[in-house]
Amino acid sequence: MFKDNPLLQQLKKQIKDSLPTAEGQVKATERGFGFLQCEGNKSYFITPSQMKRVMHGDKVSGIIRDGSDGKQSFEPEKLIEAGIDEFIGQVHFSRDGRPAVIPDHPLINFPINAKVNKKVTEKLGKQDWVVAKMLRHPLNDRDFYCEVQKVIAKSSDQFARWKATTARHHLAWDAPADLDEYTLAQESLERRDITDVDFFTIDAESTLDMDDALHIEKIADGWELLVAIADPSAYITPNNPLEETARERGFTLYLPAHTVPMLPAHLADELCSLHPEQKRPTLCARIRIDNTGQLNYSETEFFAAWMQSKHRLNYENVSDWIESDGQSSWQPGSNLLAIQLKELQAMTAQRTSWRQKNAIVFADRPDYRFEINPDGSVADIHCEPRRIANRMVEEAMIAANISAAKTLNDHFGFAVFNSHAGFDENKIAQVEEIVKQAGIEMSREELLSFEGFCKLRRQLDNDEMTYLDLRLRKFYSFSEYSAQAKPHFGLGEPCYGTWTSPIRKYGDLLNHRLLKAMLLNEQVDSPLDEALSVHLGECRRAHKFAERNMSDYLYSEFYSRHLKERGNEQGQLIDVTRGGLKVRINETGAVAFVPATKVHAVKDQLNCDSDNGKVFINGECKYQLGDELFINVCEVKQNGSSLIAELV
Repeated sequence: MFKDNPLLQQLKKQIKDSLPTAEGQVKATERGFGFLQCEGNKSYFITPSQMKRVMHGDKVSGIIRDGSDGKQSFEPEKLIEAGIDEFIGQVHFSRDGRPAVIPDHPLINFPINAKVNKKVTEKLGKQDWVVAKMLRHPLNDRDFYCEVQKVIAKSSDQFARWKATTARHHLAWDAPADLDEYTLAQESLERRDITDVDFFTIDAESTLDMDDALHIEKIADGWELLVAIADPSAYITPNNPLEETARERGFTLYLPAHTVPMLPAHLADELCSLHPEQKRPTLCARIRIDNTGQLNYSETEFFAAWMQSKHRLNYENVSDWIESDGQSSWQPGSNLLAIQLKELQAMTAQRTSWRQKNAIVFADRPDYRFEINPDGSVADIHCEPRRIANRMVEEAMIAANISAAKTLNDHFGFAVFNSHAGFDENKIAQVEEIVKQAGIEMSREELLSFEGFCKLRRQLDNDEMTYLDLRLRKFYSFSEYSAQAKPHFGLGEPCYGTWTSPIRKYGDLLNHRLLKAMLLNEQVDSPLDEALSVHLGECRRAHKFAERNMSDYLYSEFYSRHLKERGNEQGQLIDVTRGGLKVRINETGAVAFVPATKVHAVKDQLNCDSDNGKVFINGECKYQLGDELFINVCEVKQNGSSLIAELV
């Protein structure tokens, strides 16, 4: 009787119109309820029933109601912007066989009914990975509904998760297709014949695309270092079909247990790779380093050459030989090679010492390698500390890159430079306060300056101020590419750009061409415009997130099968949040979260101070950033690829 009563409907509308409204973004939780996050850190509770009408990330507006318990809750009414449009997920089937897709997202774990695009010819199977596009939303229509647009991988595929990760970040999975044939470009550049020089390469045992070779001699006032870099620009001209491929990919993608190259395999691993006893076109730098480790720029020389590596070495063998003072089972193949390795070690020591005093040298951190079973599961995780051979090659490459950046800047006034601005200027007030609390007197201007940043970084390293170092890192700006030379605060170099990995980095390939143009005394335009700079930055970030996402998943997969046997593990406290602690486990590199409830049982006695990176219990500082803690991983949330731990 009252259902269609116009007066009653009008009264309801008047009551509703009188209610306060809010607009913001939906934040879901694992427990079914959510929150509307508004400007000014204001938030409103969303009940589980109302959360069924929205999705994590949705930007919505609606009304605020007062509950009988005096608490306010939000009811969504209008969709302003959907949280997801196109997404990656796994196929699910209802009881009657209708397809649905469950998004691969830790906070969106319900099946979305789906139809299949006619262009998808493969038969869908349970848990197949697909790309889907949202078609309907409950705030605009009756329910969530999507369309399967592409199959990424079958559930039985060993690398299904890897393929889904690359698809999520819009990255290529396969290597570029090889051309039918490769021919050397017609160049007027003269190449010297240095095939008789005793070059050697040092790489990982599994490396195929060896792009740098070294030769070093001791001279009266220091060392002469000869760096030969593979030259793919000898095959790829700007109008070559592979140019657009290299530009689009930007970099070789390194995922755990899988590499997606920037260039086709035959070109990268064969024609350009510096295999021993194979004549290869290269671009070379002759660099003088004095006995203190300082570069002598006035005697730096760049030239094109034909070279032929004589020795293929790997990091482990060389490190074993040097660290055992020549007593390892592996021995250099010749006395000349042994002398070169010893001189490279000596040069590295002096060069590192010079950079510690005059630039910035970050402490070594180990690499972690996932050993993968045939079914895609993790067999083991290997901690691989950076050893002396890694540092030797790294110092040689840094010297070559610094030399090239300065040379190109002096000649052209532009190149593809890598820059880093130090602290984020928008956060400098917080940095100033933190530094002051640590008893270091530095003005805002000093902290923002190149010289001041380097001075502070060197003090942090020399005094082993781990706590302060970890607090300050969250205030760093992001590195970027620029056509004009800018300081690289992170390296402590006034000018830096790379050219030593042209097989793996598009920017390095562009710098190769600039070095060649310089040798030919040609007038050229800058190859790096704003659009390309932004593109390369986006590629680098996408690669970083893809690698992190894949690592997080593999860690969760590994720990889910080894929870009981792992036991107590030691790690470093790397972050403090209001909700708990983040600890990086030393043996595996995994990051585990310790909820506040597992730090101390009495909530009112615990204060996780995220601003200062400290944990207080009953007013006493119990833990701080940089502390070594013992934890036990007790739970794995595989949907969110996260590890939950408790203190022991």
